[in-house]
Amino acid sequence: MNIDQQFRKSLYYLDKGKEREALKTLETILPLAKQAEKNVATIQISIVLAHALFLRGERFTYCQKLLHDALELSHEEWFDDMLDEEIQQAKKLVAEIEQYFAETGQYFQAIDLEQFWADVQDKSYRDRYPTKQIVHQIEQHLTIQLPASYTYLMRHAGNGGIPRRYHFPLPNQNGYITIQGFMPIGFEAPNAICGTYATQFWQQEWQYPNVGLVIADTPSGGHELIFLDYRSPGEPAVVLVDQENDFAITPLAANFEAFICGLKSDAEMAHLFPEFD
Repeated sequence: MNIDQQFRKSLYYLDKGKEREALKTLETILPLAKQAEKNVATIQISIVLAHALFLRGERFTYCQKLLHDALELSHEEWFDDMLDEEIQQAKKLVAEIEQYFAETGQYFQAIDLEQFWADVQDKSYRDRYPTKQIVHQIEQHLTIQLPASYTYLMRHAGNGGIPRRYHFPLPNQNGYITIQGFMPIGFEAPNAICGTYATQFWQQEWQYPNVGLVIADTPSGGHELIFLDYRSPGEPAVVLVDQENDFAITPLAANFEAFICGLKSDAEMAHLFPEFD
């Protein structure tokens, strides 16, 4: 197998958005490059593979090892300036991943975030991994500060999607709402908080009030939306806005973390509401 040719093919796949094909190719040729003692190729493949996995929010421990090994190898012998850019990228990635591990455990200690999202996902609710740089860009674009617990969930569980627990009891057991999907942090996915169906769309096309930021929808097809309520100073509360009820606003939780911790499964809802089906 021609390692250099396959590496160029993986770069082509990444450029065309074919991430799975690129990952498969990179993971196939990496051990071959190591076995052939092609050190330059090993470093390049390792860094590109780690970066691709990082952008997908996957296998951070493995990414960390790939980068560590690549940087160690780069110190063992002299390389031309052609690797300077790759080495700098590797160092930036190492810093990002170290920050990821440093913040682990700050929120949602009682929730298994690896099992937070349902197995079946709607791609319109999924966006690329929200790096600190992306979060900063989003906040500047929206001119708000996102709750730390919201960015934490999207960085540590997966950036948006359909949750396994998707019901939330309304205050005073006056019914419940069902979550269709949570909006990711990003610009690309249609349902991202800066995507096609972001807050601005609902305000302009459906005349929703200027409450704050839409973060989730329901199976109502847009007639009920979940907002972060920025009308008061401090961390935003989570509210339900009902378009069919003259845009009535119902408080749901004092903050985003409390809202997530209050989500219930079908079995839990059947216990709380005997009429639940």
